Amino acid sequence: MAGARVVRPAPALPLLIFFFLPLVAATPAVGQEAETATPTASAAVPNPTPNTRALQPGAERPKATVEELAWIAGHWRGPGLGGTAEEVWTEPAGGAMLGMFRSLGPDGEVRFYELFTLAEDDDGSLSIRLKHFNPDMTGWEEKDEMVTFPLVALSEDAAWFDRLTFHRAGPDELHVHLAIGQPDGTAREETFRYHRIGTARATSVPASTGLLSSRVVTRSASEP
Repeated sequence: MAGARVVRPAPALPLLIFFFLPLVAATPAVGQEAETATPTASAAVPNPTPNTRALQPGAERPKATVEELAWIAGHWRGPGLGGTAEEVWTEPAGGAMLGMFRSLGPDGEVRFYELFTLAEDDDGSLSIRLKHFNPDMTGWEEKDEMVTFPLVALSEDAAWFDRLTFHRAGPDELHVHLAIGQPDGTAREETFRYHRIGTARATSVPASTGLLSSRVVTRSASEP
């Protein structure tokens, strides 16, 4: 994770302190075995959890454009963090995608929001940048601070960011895996199993180069 960040959750949300404070102090690593050593003095750090990877210091990040992740665009909802999680992503435009996350408690009350972008970086790779907000829109982070997830690896149906993974499990199903640091230095994996909300879905069609470059709109199989 790049830079120091200060998370300031509302006093009424102690559970969220447990969830997100460890993210601030996450140790970067790369998707390698724990015993593998790099040619430098620093040893490779193992993947945080079974479905997430971490960025190792000095590792070269993959080149990518936001169009290659256009398949996450849409409105998604599913269980998460002991309640209901809802996530919305816009279509790519201007080298970026804009997103929103909402966490609802068991009784349907809003616990917190997130606003984030997926944007192309100067080095030709991608990063997700995220800020948290209480229900009254007071921020957790300072004005110029944010949580950053740099891209680690990319395939046609999955994108591994630092401790955060998006997996296209089907045309209308998206799994998001988050590695959450624990007080003892280990990491716990939280999985959001989303289903698409709405009447249409966007399907990415791989071009001959293997990049996701064209999009068509089709109706869900469950619709009339």
